[in-house]
Amino acid sequence: MRKIIPAILLFLSCICTAKAQDPNITAIENGFFRNAKKEFKVTEVHLKEDTLVVISLSEFLFYPFGKYADVGNFIKRSHIEWYRSVDRFWYNDTVDMSVYKFWRLDDSYLNFYISIDTELMELINGNITDKEVVLKNQCRVGMSKQNFFNLFFISPTPNMFNGIKYVKFISGLYYLEHVYEFDSDELKRIQFLTEYKYR
Repeated sequence: MRKIIPAILLFLSCICTAKAQDPNITAIENGFFRNAKKEFKVTEVHLKEDTLVVISLSEFLFYPFGKYADVGNFIKRSHIEWYRSVDRFWYNDTVDMSVYKFWRLDDSYLNFYISIDTELMELINGNITDKEVVLKNQCRVGMSKQNFFNLFFISPTPNMFNGIKYVKFISGLYYLEHVYEFDSDELKRIQFLTEYKYR
């Protein structure tokens, strides 16, 4: 059900065209690219104003909470209380999907479906502002910029990320995106976006 999205190439070309050839920006981009941790399989890095865009081939983008074949294991390993329900969703008016909805009292939410291809829980979308929700790599709302960048890059320095407010990890395979939003030095929000439009 996933689709390869060649529009990513167009998106990147627009970034590159719009961005002035500032040597400081180029140096920061090269620094992030060279120091990206190997497990995140980073293929490109672009900086535009306050947004760092990272193109990655990593499975982490698809399974930021780990791989689960059923809802019970996800709940057990998340170690927090989730409110939950099951809904139905028609994708492109042709495919009937069961949607497993999880939410917290602060309106953080995650929506999953069970893929017929992988037989695993796959993200539809999500929005996290709750500090108790922790990703597989220990990323969580409330952490500092330094600690966040340490998760993905080797020895990042403040001069590389001080001006960054948004970090977007985009899959180079299919349309799937993580958006990490900062307020000053603190991670305030994590969003998961895919081709599926559901809430």
